[in-house]
Amino acid sequence: LHDNIGQLLTLAKIQLGQIEEPNDTVSEAEQTLSQCLTELRSLSKLINPDTFSSLSLTEALQMEMERFNRMKYLETQLYFNKATFELDTKIEIVIFRMLQEFFTNTIKHSKASQLSVNINYQENVLHIHARDNGIGFNAAHDDYDGIGLTNIKNRAKIIGASIEIVSTIGAGTQLILQFKNPNHDTFSSSGR
Repeated sequence: LHDNIGQLLTLAKIQLGQIEEPNDTVSEAEQTLSQCLTELRSLSKLINPDTFSSLSLTEALQMEMERFNRMKYLETQLYFNKATFELDTKIEIVIFRMLQEFFTNTIKHSKASQLSVNINYQENVLHIHARDNGIGFNAAHDDYDGIGLTNIKNRAKIIGASIEIVSTIGAGTQLILQFKNPNHDTFSSSGR
């Protein structure tokens, strides 16, 4: 992603910079390409599994939601009762990917203007409640079990989390996740 698309965007920016008589349209295109490169770098970091060796789940979610705010996709808010808690890194990656899938569905399908995520970790149980204010859908119909929602449910099974997707037409969509930390003895109030 970074090496291929990033290089093509950089080349396009250089080519625009070589235009002998630039105008406002060319300048705007250069600024847009610069913004695309910045967002591509940010996205590349978030999809890299090594990111989680230096970032906690809440930090990675903050980066993702700040990116949405910068790009003006959505107005996002992240709430958490503890900034630091310790889960196995593989578990954090799976949970982050589930939330990314929910975010992608929100952006692509919901026509939402707001997205919020509430993370509550207590007594060795992680509770996550993500919600958008989009158009929603009839979650009772199996027709809506697309690839994204199926991926979320399958990932929850892999880590032994309970997951619920709640949605009604006109009332947005919610993802409710609960994960009991089997490594509760490794809880650290100081984080990584």
